[in-house]
Amino acid sequence: MISVILLNVVFFSVMESFGGPLALLVLQLLILVPIARRMGMEEIATILDRVIGRVSSGVRNDGA
Repeated sequence: MISVILLNVVFFSVMESFGGPLALLVLQLLILVPIARRMGMEEIATILDRVIGRVSSGVRNDGA
């Protein structure tokens, strides 16, 4: 966990645009959902699924 936080600090300080850190956040969320389920944290997995669903539906509605 500490290594992920340190890598985030490095990536966020190096990336100049707003889209890079946002894409990194989405990728990390996609990885965290299966890990949360495997660890038995269904509440967290459900919340993360809802967040990803809202973001993806917002992207689909804006692109249409």
